[in-house]
Amino acid sequence: MIREGVALRLAKGSDLEILISGADLPDTLKPHLLQPGTTKPLQEFYSRMNSLAVVQQFGWMEGCVLDGLIDLSAIAEHQGMKSMAQRHLSLFFRDDGLVYENPKSAPNDGRIYGIEGGLPFAALAKLRPDHPSLGMTTGFWEARRRPNGSIQDGDQMSGEGSYTVAYPMAIVARQRNDEKMMQDALYQCRIRQVRFFDGKEFWRTYDDDGKRGNRNWARGIAWQMLGLARTLEVARERKDIEDLKLQYQKLALWIISHQRQDGLWSVIVNEPKLEADTSGSAGIAAALALGARNGWLDESSRAAAQRTLDGLERHLTRDGFLDGAAPSNKGGLELQRSDYRGIFQMGMGLMAQLIAALKSP
Repeated sequence: MIREGVALRLAKGSDLEILISGADLPDTLKPHLLQPGTTKPLQEFYSRMNSLAVVQQFGWMEGCVLDGLIDLSAIAEHQGMKSMAQRHLSLFFRDDGLVYENPKSAPNDGRIYGIEGGLPFAALAKLRPDHPSLGMTTGFWEARRRPNGSIQDGDQMSGEGSYTVAYPMAIVARQRNDEKMMQDALYQCRIRQVRFFDGKEFWRTYDDDGKRGNRNWARGIAWQMLGLARTLEVARERKDIEDLKLQYQKLALWIISHQRQDGLWSVIVNEPKLEADTSGSAGIAAALALGARNGWLDESSRAAAQRTLDGLERHLTRDGFLDGAAPSNKGGLELQRSDYRGIFQMGMGLMAQLIAALKSP
């Protein structure tokens, strides 16, 4: 096959297209034939992470990758990941501001498209704390504040806000020594925890009229847990976070009770017959590992996180991409509940966060 090439024949439909691009596109994302090599998939994973092959759409997706790169860079053999995170940031944050397209592919330069677009600012604050684009965050947060104090898009509060609002806000607050902002960051986690989790079920969304949705969806749980874990880590020296630690422990015990034999979680965590979601599983496990590393969770949480990593490694392709991820939730619950799964680089960022939390001191 290598000598003779591959012939493609359209068996169904009316059109066949192969997308190509210029020289800037990494080879791994160009049309190619995969030749099995001798390198282990996990080593290929590190190579893919340390490249532009994992660049994602600006917002929560790219934010997951950036956090993974920064976390891995704290480990000696992966120090170069910090420079790669800088390269990623440079694709969006130029000398004169922010340049990108929103999720609808419309130019959105110099603006944050929604609360999910705030996550990359956590990495920006860590790596380029003097960048002028950081100044747009505070105005954006105030513009999205509801009467109850929640920062959200429209009339719906979502779990993403714990990770994409509270966490970046906590970092900025610490850098500025802004007590009011830090309290606000903690509040964004608190109000979501109260609205979403009753000890038996977890909902990702809460509308102003009291309606809740997205019950027990793995990735929604990951956003809340990661937001809690990372915000608590930023604020770990404070004396007024014991209630959040307790809530976090309750959520951790509950989610571990739904872990599958393969170390992963089903896309709806309390329905084991559904397909697993590697991205949601990686996010949940990363949060558990962070909690264990900081001493808020016990060894059972770390062990659960390690089981997840073992399970995720079985989903790595030969060239190091993470397969088995549920698609974007824009397709609705039916698509999430189906067996449709694929490669999703933001899930690789979450897996990188998990690896770093288990390995770093």
